[in-house]
Amino acid sequence: MNDRQRINEVLGLLMLQNNLLIQAGEACCTSCATHECTRDGLASGCEGYAYYHMQDAEAFDEQGTLRDVIHIGFGSLLNKEVGDDDVLIGHLVADRMRAAGFEVEWNGTYRERIGVRPRQ
Repeated sequence: MNDRQRINEVLGLLMLQNNLLIQAGEACCTSCATHECTRDGLASGCEGYAYYHMQDAEAFDEQGTLRDVIHIGFGSLLNKEVGDDDVLIGHLVADRMRAAGFEVEWNGTYRERIGVRPRQ
């Protein structure tokens, strides 16, 4: 399994086990991904979302190997106010990426997307 497949598998498990809407390389940018995840997630009754967009997907080579850091956006759909619920989703994503063997760079706040580095 290559890095892209592994990241997508982790995101897929988050969708199934934690009622998150997931987007993997579908939207063009952070603004569009956040808008689409919020709109579609609310319509589907999801509790939150996680995504990487097309520009992020450029971190993968043709074989799906992660060559550079990829950034995963996230958020909660439980509360209109940004805050603790968002951070909980972020910790969930970061913890699952670490468990899958990826190095994670994140400041632990909703203000920064989660950086995922190639597996060692």
